[in-house]
Amino acid sequence: MLFGNYVLPFDSLLYVSNHILFDNDRGMAVEDPSSRHGLKLLIQDYPFAEDGLEVWAAIKQWATDYVGIYYKTDEAVQADDELQAWWREIRHIGHGDHANADWWVDMTTREALIETLTTVLWIPSGHHAAVNFGQYAYFGYMPNYPTMTRLLIPERDTPEYAQMLSNPEAYFLKTVSSQGEATLIMATVELLAQHMADEEYLGERKDPRWTSDASAIEALDRFRKALLDVEKHVEDRVKCANTISHRSGPTMLDYTLLAPYSEPGLTFRGIPNSISI
Repeated sequence: MLFGNYVLPFDSLLYVSNHILFDNDRGMAVEDPSSRHGLKLLIQDYPFAEDGLEVWAAIKQWATDYVGIYYKTDEAVQADDELQAWWREIRHIGHGDHANADWWVDMTTREALIETLTTVLWIPSGHHAAVNFGQYAYFGYMPNYPTMTRLLIPERDTPEYAQMLSNPEAYFLKTVSSQGEATLIMATVELLAQHMADEEYLGERKDPRWTSDASAIEALDRFRKALLDVEKHVEDRVKCANTISHRSGPTMLDYTLLAPYSEPGLTFRGIPNSISI
């Protein structure tokens, strides 16, 4: 992995109860009620997990504060017809093939709403930022990840096999994407991995008309302050990269993908509010 020495195993993430739980079979974390996140990482030098749990905790607190403003009781959640219709649509239409699975939560409590909102907010923000904004560092060099192969691996005892053995690099370049195809992919990934000048990041609302509720505005301010704390923690960890071997990889690109804020351009950091292409 270009950002540190760990490939990020996103398939090991399970959104269960009120935590991001890492699959116990992989030995990544155990539940720990004394931890602010409710988890204790067993792999201490794991940048995605360390930074991601902080972002998750900030999002969950924001969801908790917001739900607390508008839903004072569990009964209020149950009585919200629009909310219940939204949840039925997600379960029975959006995921109709899994509508009867036993892992669906019942949207009957404030806790269930908070957990649902936290997951919904995390996936297009922190989760997407971690997989998207580091793409160019890897895909920008075509031999790292060719998009096609134009030749099969040659059979032994053939002239092509002898040619491959005599000059593997030249044979590899003859096999993979052409210059035109590689340039197209590089340009596309560069665009996808960039932040625009008008990007709206997690915790930001550039349009003041999003609400006139002072309580919600105060909750958003607390959310932004929490994210600024996360950013400082990420930067502090980068400064200690000489003692944290997986924070900086062989290419010396620091792992900052979950630092919440960024300047425009190709920065390998920043968590926008949502996915926009």
